[in-house]
Amino acid sequence: MRGWLVAAVITLSCSALSAQNTAEAVIGADTVTYAYTPIDQSGYDDVRGDSGRKFLSARTGDNSSLDFTIAPIYSSTTNFGIALNAQLNYGIPKISGNYGSKPSALSLYLSGSINGYYRLMLNGINRLNNSRDILSYGAEAGSMPTRLWGLNYDDAIRENYSRYTEKTLSAWFRYSRLIAPNTYLGIVADIINSEGKNLSDGALEMVGDRATNITTAGIGLQLDFDNYHNRIDPPYGFRVGASATYRPRLLSNIGYDTWQATVVFDYYQSLWQGGLLALDIYGRTQSKHTPWLLLAETDGDSRMRGYYPGRFRGNTLISAQLELRQHIWNGIGAVAWAGAGNIFSPDDPFSWRKTLPTYGVGLRYRLGNASFRVDFGFGRDSFNAIVGINESF
Repeated sequence: MRGWLVAAVITLSCSALSAQNTAEAVIGADTVTYAYTPIDQSGYDDVRGDSGRKFLSARTGDNSSLDFTIAPIYSSTTNFGIALNAQLNYGIPKISGNYGSKPSALSLYLSGSINGYYRLMLNGINRLNNSRDILSYGAEAGSMPTRLWGLNYDDAIRENYSRYTEKTLSAWFRYSRLIAPNTYLGIVADIINSEGKNLSDGALEMVGDRATNITTAGIGLQLDFDNYHNRIDPPYGFRVGASATYRPRLLSNIGYDTWQATVVFDYYQSLWQGGLLALDIYGRTQSKHTPWLLLAETDGDSRMRGYYPGRFRGNTLISAQLELRQHIWNGIGAVAWAGAGNIFSPDDPFSWRKTLPTYGVGLRYRLGNASFRVDFGFGRDSFNAIVGINESF
């Protein structure tokens, strides 16, 4: 209960601060996002719309703008901290609303907390030939003090856990071409280093002789279709992303050739004035010899929000969630969602009894192209509170 009160105070404080820093609206632009999923959404329209307040926003030229958003963060893993999101939009088309001529952008996300967590992400997108060709790239560095319940469902459902710190370094590159209306096909390359450090005795026992420092590089294909229109009233549309990545043993220290495939389907439908229904369906599967540090997991932030990030791990994750988003007044809104997921492996096969429910409610406050959020998620004997920037999907 005490944590809920603290989160509420933070929400009200941030709302008051941003209300004192309103600024002139800048031409709407894409939000560049890259999460812990292989599907890069940097080419998507901002699904949160153009309404709301600009927080620390400035025009840097006739065809460029710079937006800053600063907000507190909180989750079960990060504890209390602060996040900065900055985005430079350039090459903005002179004709506002030209769907086929979107600006290029460079974005920076930096967050840190009192428990030693930090995350730094840099993403860029360059649109060429009137957006027919897109060059996008990104890099990330982070450290997360976290928990380990085990490497199968029966261990993860128990309350006993151990601690360790997960450090990550990664970089990726993609070149995409428009092959049909709203459809891009791209070649993707990435490199990832993931290391488990400061493992407690319990965590060492769970991991056994598995490697705790993984470096791997891969190459793959990515297909994206997106016809979402948030600047049309009522907004509507959907987007589909699919990717497949191959990681040869010659480019890693895993000792095996590995692969990974991911599919994402997001659908958005306006219901009434200020009401939006959002659906997210996600599937990810990996080869048997994928290291434990790279397994699919409940992330606790965007999917399976009722669970501690990384509590459940496996080679295959399937999930679905349905969310109602309602604008209330000015920049204030609310959400409610329900969903379920199942995570399994060759040694821990699929079972209906292992299906994990997730549901919850949240508050929103628009900060220009970003959205400050407070979510309270519930799962099977589980609870997770999230304070951060931007929608979950």
